Formats: sequence, structure tokens, C-alpha cells
Amino acid sequence: MTEKAPIKVIIVEDNDEFRTRFASMVEASPECQLIGAARTAAEGMVLVQNGGYDVLLCDIGLPDFSGIEVMRASDAKNPDADIMVISLFGDEEKVIDSLAAGAKGYILKDDLPEDFIPTIKDLRAGNSPVSPKIARGLLKRFDLIAKNNKEPSPLSEKETMILKMIASGMPLKKVATELDVSVFTINWYTKAIYRKLGVNSKMQAASIANEKGWLQQR
Repeated sequence: MTEKAPIKVIIVEDNDEFRTRFASMVEASPECQLIGAARTAAEGMVLVQNGGYDVLLCDIGLPDFSGIEVMRASDAKNPDADIMVISLFGDEEKVIDSLAAGAKGYILKDDLPEDFIPTIKDLRAGNSPVSPKIARGLLKRFDLIAKNNKEPSPLSEKETMILKMIASGMPLKKVATELDVSVFTINWYTKAIYRKLGVNSKMQAASIANEKGWLQQR
């Protein structure tokens, strides 16, 4: 039986304390491998260009320019890598800009767990770790946009229900439990949602459905 390859991680974070903390946890885990850590967006761009990573952990407020530019570069050059924002910023526009740049998770530093490795593994497994405050903000935005948007949704009632649950930050296993179906079934529905919306992540699907107001039409 072949041993599972470690998750290769790069970190872009200007705060020395947080960067050291993230790097130490990654290095201490047998399931992850630290490829590089950068303090500025420019240094992060170099790591992105060098490639060879599975996960980019990226702050937004960097000293030279926005981490969102690093995310865009990563999404363009290494589309198979997963991107997760780790930031102090939780305002709506930065969340939306990050999702548009390819981020699949968004964790506020105030909500970081002591053991961060399960969050990285969750991201790499295809889930979208999101801080509760971020999830609530997105759902509030869904409600506001839906009031003025009449465009019909391509999603079925069941797909819409599942996307609502995912958008709230609920793990796939819990979605399956709530709907009394298997995780395999939820994965099948999720792929159908991706196909209909032309996306490849749950967060991007939620963002599009948000803009169209589809999560409130049913």
C-alpha cells in the first residue's frame, strides 16, 4: 500500500507571529510539507511562480500590495492548488474579491483553531472552510440581492437546498446527515451544481448564486 503524499503548503503572511505559527504547525505535521513562506506579496508571487504546492494560505493586507493579486496569480498558474484566505478582514467586498480570485476558504484570524492542520486537510478534500462571521455575511448579502433579482435559476430545488447549506459553512458530512443521504450523493449533487454554474468550487458556486439571487427564489 503506497503512502499518501503530504499536502504541500506555501504561506504568504506579513505578521511574523502568525507566519511562524502557521509554518511551525505545517512542519510538525506528517501530513503536510512546507514549501515556502513569504512576508510580502512580491515574495509570494515568487513562490507561486515556482509552483510545486497544493495549498496557498494567504493574507490580504500585505505591506506592498494586496494578497488578492497573489491569489489571482496562483489561480491562473496553478489552478489545481487550493487557496485559503487567512485574514483580519471580514468585510463583504474583500470576501467577494477573494472568491473571484479563486479562494475556496476564508478564515478570520480571530477564529483560527489551535490545531490548524485539519482545516488545511478539509480544504484539500474539496470542502470550503469558512468562519461563521463570513458565512453569515454572505447569507445576508444573498437576502439583499434576491429582493431585486428575478432571473430564473438553473438549479433544482434539491440542488438549491444543498448549496444553501454549503454556503452557510456546513461540512459535507453534516449536509448528508441533515438530508439523510450518503456523502457520495451529496458529492454527486455538488458536481451537478458545478457543471450547471460553470465553476469548480463550492465558494464560487455560492458567489454566483448570491449575485443572481437564486438561493432565495425557492
